[in-house]
Amino acid sequence: MGPAALMANAVVLGLWLAATVSLVRRPWTGHTARSSLRRRLLVLAICMAGGIGGFWGPKVHQSTEVLMGPAAGENPARSVAQTLRTPVLLSSRIFEVNARGEQIREVRSRTYQVPLSLLAILAWAWWWRIRRRPTPGVAPLLTPMPLLILASSCGQEAELPHRGERVLLDATWDTLAVLESLPEDTLLFEATRVAADAHGIRVLDRLGHRVAMVAWDGSILWYAGSRGGGPGELAHPRALKVDEEGIAWVLDVQNHRITGYDLEGRLAGELSLQALDFVPHEFAVGPGAESFFLARPDGGIQPVEVRRDGTVRSGRNLTFPESRNAPPLALQWDLPSDPESGRWVVALSFGDGFVRFQGLDPLGGFLPWVEHVPLVRVEVRVEGRPGLGEYSRTQRVVDPVFASQGAAIMGSRLLISFGGRTENRGRLLDAYDMDDGRYRGSLLLPTVGWISAWDGRLVLARNSPHPQVLVLAPSSWP
Repeated sequence: MGPAALMANAVVLGLWLAATVSLVRRPWTGHTARSSLRRRLLVLAICMAGGIGGFWGPKVHQSTEVLMGPAAGENPARSVAQTLRTPVLLSSRIFEVNARGEQIREVRSRTYQVPLSLLAILAWAWWWRIRRRPTPGVAPLLTPMPLLILASSCGQEAELPHRGERVLLDATWDTLAVLESLPEDTLLFEATRVAADAHGIRVLDRLGHRVAMVAWDGSILWYAGSRGGGPGELAHPRALKVDEEGIAWVLDVQNHRITGYDLEGRLAGELSLQALDFVPHEFAVGPGAESFFLARPDGGIQPVEVRRDGTVRSGRNLTFPESRNAPPLALQWDLPSDPESGRWVVALSFGDGFVRFQGLDPLGGFLPWVEHVPLVRVEVRVEGRPGLGEYSRTQRVVDPVFASQGAAIMGSRLLISFGGRTENRGRLLDAYDMDDGRYRGSLLLPTVGWISAWDGRLVLARNSPHPQVLVLAPSSWP
C-alpha cells in the first residue's frame, strides 16, 4: 500500500474507532424496552459490522476463457481471471493453464482505496449526534445499511494485461546504408552486437576482440580493443551498450569487467565485476554510466546494481510460475536499456514475457509476449561417478523455443526481435509500449540479426554468410 493510501485509511480507521467509542458510551435514548447495556452492544455490533464489511468483506469474481491460435502456443489454453473486491482493496489475478493442466502464466495487480463503509459509519454518527432526539426502536441504526451494501461492492475492475493477437503492419523497408565485410578483407570478423546513437553505430566484433565505430553512412571510423587482459584489452567480449555521452561499454566475461571506449576509441574506464557471485552475460547501463544493471538467475530474476565505486546492491527476486526451481541455463535474457530515462528491461530469451525496471525497482510485474513461449527444458548429463574418480557434468537445452533474440529501446517503444514457432521466427519485430507494456504491433524484417535502434532507424547486424551491418527505416512504425 502506498503512503497516501496508508495515511487515508489510517485517518478513516481512527475516526471510525472514535465514533464507535462515542456511540457506545452514549447510546440512543427513546421509547424502547432494551437496557442500556443491550443498546450499547447493538451499537457496537453495527459499528463492527461496518468495519468488517469495509476491510474484510470479500467479493470474488471469476471468469474463464479458452484461448486458441497464437495466443495459446501449440495447444489450446484456459485463461482464468479472478478479482477480489473490497472497499479497501482491489486485487486481480489472471493465469493460463495449458492442455496438460500446467500453469503457464500468472499476472497479479493490486489497487488500494479508502473504505467507504467506514465513511458511511462516520456520516451516520455525525447525523445521529446533530439531531439528538429520541427515536422509537432502531430505525436510525438501519439508516446506514444501504450505504454499507453499496460500499461493499465499490471499486473498478482492474485492467489486466492480455496477449491480444499479433498484427503485422503492411510496411516497406528502406535500406539507408550497408557495411559488408567480404572474406578477402578484415573489416569485421564477426558482427556480434550493435549499439546505435546520434554519434553513429558501434559493432562488437567478438572474434576480433574489438569494437568498430561505424558512421551512419556505413563507413568505419576506428577500432578499439585487442585480445588480452591488460587495460583496454578484451578476452571474451559478450555484450555492448552505449551511454548518453556516446561511450561504448563492453562486457568482458573472461576478464570479469566492463570496459568503456570514448568517441575517439580511447579507453574511458573499466569496472571490475569480481565482487559478483555469478557470471553475467548481459548488462544494462544506467544514467551517466554511474551504475550498471545486471540480472541474477536465482529461480527467477534478481536485479543487481554495480556502481562505478564498486558498490553492489541487489533488488528483490521476481519469480514467475515456470521459473521456480529452474536451472540457471534456462533463465537467459536480453537487457536493453535507455540510459537517459534510467529504464531497462529483462526480456526473456526462453519463457513468456518481460519485466520493465527503473533502477532496481520493477515497473509492474511480468508482462506476456504476444505469442506464448514456454520455458526451455534443460537436460543434465553426468559421466562417471562423483567421488570415485573423474567425472563431468554437462547441461544442454532441449528443443529450445526462442522468445527475445535481440532487443532495443527506441523512445517509448520496446523492440523485440522475436523467435517463436512461426515460419517467420527471427524476422518478426514486435513492438511494445515502454510506459504500460502494451503490445503495439509487429513488422516483418527483411532478414535475421541482432538489432539496435535510434531516431526511427533500425540497425541490424548479421553473419550470413559473412559479417554485414544494415541501416533500415520502415515506412511506418507500430
